[in-house]
Amino acid sequence: MRNNKNTNLDWESLCLFQALCETHNLGKAALKLGIPQATVSRMLSRLRKIFDDELFTRCAGGLSPTAKALALESKVNRLLAEYESLFEEETFDPVSLVREFRIACADHALFFVEPAVSAISKECPGVTFKLVANDEDWPKKLHSGELDFVIFPFPQTPEGCRSLPLSHCDTVMLVRKNHPLEILAKNHRLTLDECLDWKYILIRAQPESGLKPLEIGLPEAWQNRMITVKTPYFFSAAQMVKNSDLVFTCSRTLAQEVSNDAEFAILELPVECAQGFTPRLIWHERSHTDPALQWLRSMIVAHGHM
Repeated sequence: MRNNKNTNLDWESLCLFQALCETHNLGKAALKLGIPQATVSRMLSRLRKIFDDELFTRCAGGLSPTAKALALESKVNRLLAEYESLFEEETFDPVSLVREFRIACADHALFFVEPAVSAISKECPGVTFKLVANDEDWPKKLHSGELDFVIFPFPQTPEGCRSLPLSHCDTVMLVRKNHPLEILAKNHRLTLDECLDWKYILIRAQPESGLKPLEIGLPEAWQNRMITVKTPYFFSAAQMVKNSDLVFTCSRTLAQEVSNDAEFAILELPVECAQGFTPRLIWHERSHTDPALQWLRSMIVAHGHM
C-alpha cells in the first residue's frame, strides 16, 4: 500500500535535498537556492518526517548524509533531471532519426515523393517509408496517426487539416504512336467533337468523392465521354494505350515519363478541357508541430516540384 505521507513531497524540497547532498552545509545550500537559512531548516525537518530518517547528521565539516540519503540521492537527481528536460527544446537530427513515415497516395504521387525519398535514404539510414493506397477513411487515419500524410488534388484543404500545394500538373492525352488523333493534331489543335469519337481510360483514384470537384467547369459532353476502362493505376493505364486505340488523359509529367518509349504520342487536349490539377500534401492539425513531420514536409516540397 502506498504511504500517504509522501504525497506532500514537493519540487522545492527535492531541490533542497540535492543541494544538501552537494554542499553538506545548511548555509551553502540556502545560498545555492536563494532562500533564508531558517526556511532551509524547516524544509529539512519536513523531509525528515516524510522519509522517517535524519537524512543528514551534524559532523565536524557540516552535515553528513545517512545511508538513507545516500540511497535516495541518485533517484532524486534523476527525477529532477527528468523534470527539467520537460522544458528543454529537443534538437531534431534527421540523420539519427529512426521512424517509418506513412503516406497515402496514388502511384502518380511518386513524382513528388520519390526525389525526397532518394535524398533521405542516402543521409538518414533509420528512416523508412510506407506508401499505401488512399481511401474514404483518410481523415480518420490522419487524425489517429495511422497516416502521416495524404497526397491528393483536393481543391480546398479539408477541415481539421493543413496542406501545401505541390506542382500544378497540366493535363494531356496519351495515345499510341500513329493514332488517328495524332495525325489530326499535326494540322490543328484537336476539337472537343474530334476527341469525343474515341474511347477513354479514366483514373478513379480514391477517395472518389475528392475527384468530383475537379470536374467542375469541364464541358458536360467531355464528362460523359465514352469510358472503356476505369482504374486507380496511372502507370498501368499508360501501358494500356500502347496496343489499342484507347486514349488516356493524364499529367504531362507522366506522359513524358512513359513517352520515352517511341510507341507513344502526347497530344494537347481541347482548350475547354485543359484545366489540369494541383496535388496537395495534406496533414492533420494534430501533427503540425511534430519536428520529424515538419522536416519531411520541407523535403517533399523542396524536392518534389516537377
